[in-house]
Amino acid sequence: MPASKSVRKQNPGNASKASSTDKSKGFLELLALIYVLKNTTDKNNPRSIPEIAREMEKVLGPGKDYERNTRRIINEYLKIYDWEDMSISAAEKKRRFELSHLLYYVFCGFVKKISKGHPKYYFEPSINDSAMDMINGSIMSNMFFSDEEKDYLLSRLSVINNTVREKTTTDSVTEVLSGSLRPNTDDNALKLDFPGKTSRFFKNLNIIDTAIKNKYQIEMTYGIYGIVRGKLKYSPRKDQNGIIKYILNPYAHFWNNGKYYMVATYVSGHERHNILPGTPIGFRVDRIIDVELRKNTKDPKKGYEKRNNIPKRLSPFFIENKDDPSIKVFSSDLYVKAFPNMRISQKGKPITCKVECGEWAIQLLVDSFGSDLDVKMSKKLHINARDYNGKKETYVEVTIENVELENMRDFCLANPEYITPTEPKELVDAVRAKLEKILQKYPKTPPKTSIFKN
Repeated sequence: MPASKSVRKQNPGNASKASSTDKSKGFLELLALIYVLKNTTDKNNPRSIPEIAREMEKVLGPGKDYERNTRRIINEYLKIYDWEDMSISAAEKKRRFELSHLLYYVFCGFVKKISKGHPKYYFEPSINDSAMDMINGSIMSNMFFSDEEKDYLLSRLSVINNTVREKTTTDSVTEVLSGSLRPNTDDNALKLDFPGKTSRFFKNLNIIDTAIKNKYQIEMTYGIYGIVRGKLKYSPRKDQNGIIKYILNPYAHFWNNGKYYMVATYVSGHERHNILPGTPIGFRVDRIIDVELRKNTKDPKKGYEKRNNIPKRLSPFFIENKDDPSIKVFSSDLYVKAFPNMRISQKGKPITCKVECGEWAIQLLVDSFGSDLDVKMSKKLHINARDYNGKKETYVEVTIENVELENMRDFCLANPEYITPTEPKELVDAVRAKLEKILQKYPKTPPKTSIFKN
């Protein structure tokens, strides 16, 4: 009779616990791997399996077969990104595709392999160093952030996208998470005295951007400076019914001459300002107190109200996308060149004009109209013309195309000492008429007492 063998039955619960423990351990090892590669590698500094294994041991503590485990983890990780493998099923391809995108999203990058000689590996961040420099520089130079908000954002960016040149340690992560707290901001938008000094500006800008991309209308509360009880005060625009809520069709937003603007047309609110329907207006984003997407007026549950189509006055500034000609994108360069003072007149008349100026004053023209200017030496003789160094100054004639008449008039009036319009006659006449009107405000003989009341 054969000897009986005692068979020990496996408890299904124990098997489940073991499986769960293995998965947790595997995930921890993957996290440690990404942490090591993010802190010690880049494209120019890849590492081999033994080098990575030694760093893994420093993170996870003493253990066995770190080199074998590291090789296994990396191979399993890279297999996820090979969703085009022809030997696997369609379901497996889909699983790998979705999982690879999930890992890329969670880790903000992915592991890459260099196959020359002995394989080496490095971490490729979703935002590279040059892009990170642009983001950091934008934050540091931004006039709308307080110093506390700049420190808050920069410290977190250093953890999110650390590089070899600036290693992130456990201590530095702890310091960021516990020591750099979110700066307090005033959540009551209608009590803001100086809206440009708060991050609410960026919240409003994000809502405007969402509205433009999805072609939604917005509701906006706009601010204005005035004198309240003898002091300068910033407050919402009001009428006899209270705070005005403007309803707008937004089409573009962009930076110009130190300010951020939104270009939109009125749906309601224009009646108060004698503005014709469909006339585009430039709004200062830093003077917007509050903005929100406009709910669908018939059924709010169906989302948001769609904006009107691009008006005729704005269509010349929407040009073909280089990558996809079927898509029209707004050109802020063309818009600013046509409307340097960011104001569209009711009638609007684009002209080609000529102005005369000293060579130094070309800087003023470039700042407002760009560097694509037709510049020629002036034929006129300016005997007494001197530059800021006292030297005889060279005069030039500059041709500017497709600029709106009233905007060009105002530009010349803002720089009368340096810019002299010469063509067309209607521009010259418009500048002269405005100057004559301004001179009427000044008496021929100075008053004996101040014209301003105390």
